[in-house]
Amino acid sequence: MSYSVKLSFSCGLFLLLYSTVQGQEQLSAPDAQTIIKKTREVYSKLKSYHFVHEIVVESKKQGEKAFRPVGQIQMEAASEQAEPQGPPVLPLNTDRCRLLAKSDGDGLLIVIGDNKATIFTHSKMEYLQGTSLHSISTSVGGPMMLGIFLTPFEIINEEGIQEAKVVRSEKLLIDKQEHDCYVIEGVLQPPARFDLKQPPKKVVIEFDFQLMMISRFLPSEYMGMYSLAEKNHGGALTLCFDQKTHLILKSKTRASVLLHSKESIGVKNDLELQLTDTFSKATFNAALPKELFQFKAPAGSKQIRNEREGILVGAQSFKSSKVCPLVGWVQSGIYDAKEGYEIAVLEYGKITFLNPTTFAVKRTVAIDDDQVAYKQLVSLRADGKLNLIAGGGGFSDVGLFNLSGKLLWQFKVKDTPNKMIAADLDGDGTKEFYVADYDGVSRLDTDGKVVWRSANKAMNFYLFMLPAEGKRPATVVTEGGMWDCLGKNLQQGIKSSVDTYMLQPVKWGDTFCLASGQTSTQGGNVFVFDLNGKTVFKQSIGDWGVNEILAVRFMPKEPPHLVVVGGRGGGSSLMELNIFAHDGTLVYREIRKSESLMVISNDATGVDTLLLCTGGIKKLEKR
Repeated sequence: MSYSVKLSFSCGLFLLLYSTVQGQEQLSAPDAQTIIKKTREVYSKLKSYHFVHEIVVESKKQGEKAFRPVGQIQMEAASEQAEPQGPPVLPLNTDRCRLLAKSDGDGLLIVIGDNKATIFTHSKMEYLQGTSLHSISTSVGGPMMLGIFLTPFEIINEEGIQEAKVVRSEKLLIDKQEHDCYVIEGVLQPPARFDLKQPPKKVVIEFDFQLMMISRFLPSEYMGMYSLAEKNHGGALTLCFDQKTHLILKSKTRASVLLHSKESIGVKNDLELQLTDTFSKATFNAALPKELFQFKAPAGSKQIRNEREGILVGAQSFKSSKVCPLVGWVQSGIYDAKEGYEIAVLEYGKITFLNPTTFAVKRTVAIDDDQVAYKQLVSLRADGKLNLIAGGGGFSDVGLFNLSGKLLWQFKVKDTPNKMIAADLDGDGTKEFYVADYDGVSRLDTDGKVVWRSANKAMNFYLFMLPAEGKRPATVVTEGGMWDCLGKNLQQGIKSSVDTYMLQPVKWGDTFCLASGQTSTQGGNVFVFDLNGKTVFKQSIGDWGVNEILAVRFMPKEPPHLVVVGGRGGGSSLMELNIFAHDGTLVYREIRKSESLMVISNDATGVDTLLLCTGGIKKLEKR
């Protein structure tokens, strides 16, 4: 079976390029676009191939004259019985392939053949096995992983190169053989940011996101989010095409970028990066060694369990029941004061409002939401008048729409915002908007105009509000600090002895606290700490990474439990659902398909409702 991997991600994909200037001579050659088109045809018809190449990453900061080495990434891509089925340029048979990306710091190997699939992580010395790509990955994580290996060939897609021209010929020594090459220079397609006013007809390759994809294989100071510098327009590139086979044998790209890294929170390092990609093997349409598609566990490695769905702890204490078949984005709130608190299910083309107790359908509202990315529903004054928010994420902009899909306003200071929320912090009965980006936090009025802006040195990935409590007013919170509705900085940063990864609020007993977690490599710990930084809860979910943390009161007069969702990223389609009692005792653990969670609080009864909201709405409660 051939697997069509769509590499047209909304935020773009990664690019690897290089050229060597040696043995230069004047060249009478076909025009550049003719060569590139022929190369696309050659790649699309490859039945088998084995490519080995090395990417060398170099950088220099402002004021530096010479590039300095950052890292080297060894790459390998092999497949047999491949059949073209559209993008990507290079076909891939996901029933028989070998894909490797490895550096000194990390490595990822996927080997599939003879009804056995393996994914091996070098940094952990762990491997997961199944019967197919689907059994060791997710529908999203699988193509994302494959994109790391296939994007070196995506530069020649129809959108990839602009202003291409043949500049010279060149002789290259590859795998002990000399190759005559055409050398083509051009520029990359400039990044097509998702503009709410004019969404792009085609999603094109974006160099900044491509860098983020391979940053896991680079030193820690180069891991993070990238964006193209304003002076940069896509980057310059050079490609070497074999004149006989039309394969790309070397390539180079150079671009000015801004790096937003965890090592330098709030500091956007202005860098010029150069990526050089050199092929040492380019075998195609020939029989390949069967060993390529067989995994041999390295000495000292360990196999991790490919979890299957099931309740591991607490089957007799909790029960799950489906309460609504509707599938969509689920949220809750007061959208019309006359209707009271409601659940809203946002489907494509309509919104369905449910009774939060019986889950019966109350009413439906038609919408035109085709152009609204990461949508949320809001009523600015809880008067029944509804709007849609484009709340940010995935490099999309933020803005406000009416239900007919008309953009009312769009907001961006410089870089694409991370997130936008609507909340009535000042208590005047009308919600205002709060936006977090790499440079700070902004408050906007209902027309999208800036009321105040506070710059801070943080990445501001997390954004939420805390209700007023005691002498503390209602606040908007990021990992960079806390602000009141007037823009007063109540606290710089977050007081805590632990990391702020997956930072979110929880009502822990009678007071609001903050919660955070760790990745699986860090230990999978989850923490709850008060606003002064004192840790009041700590537990571990083992070799799962913490994805979500919720406080839930399952019974009247009972202290809240902590619900912790664990995930494995692209390596699993499952999640680990953990429920800890207030004292830290594990009372429930289930491996199940990944779901989004929501809590409906009811202070009148002192009981909360925990909902699992993917593929219909399920309620998880104590027996």
